[in-house]
Amino acid sequence: MKKIPVSLYELSRYFEAHVDRSDRRFNVLRRRPVEWYKDPVDSTASDLDGYRSQIESVEAIAIHIPEHRVDDFLSCIDDRSIREMEIRNNVPAVKKAYEQYQLLLKMCGYEDAGY
Repeated sequence: MKKIPVSLYELSRYFEAHVDRSDRRFNVLRRRPVEWYKDPVDSTASDLDGYRSQIESVEAIAIHIPEHRVDDFLSCIDDRSIREMEIRNNVPAVKKAYEQYQLLLKMCGYEDAGY
């Protein structure tokens, strides 16, 4: 299992929350670039745009927040951040550009780039 990011622990301390590994798993649709040179025979119609869609099972975490801190926690999530996240998840070019941006931040020494 992967470690829970340190920034998540910091978030949990700020909101008096507790973070645990969860037994729950989520099935998410991932779009990965097709590597034509490795497997040209195993391409499907969905590969024609250069990406292969695949359902992947991912681990989950549980965040337990005291009731009196829920409003504070939710106020940190604004509509713009949610909209940007939706765009990144639905537009492959934007997602790739964002990942490259995060990588550049990390390469420049900004450790909390979230990548």
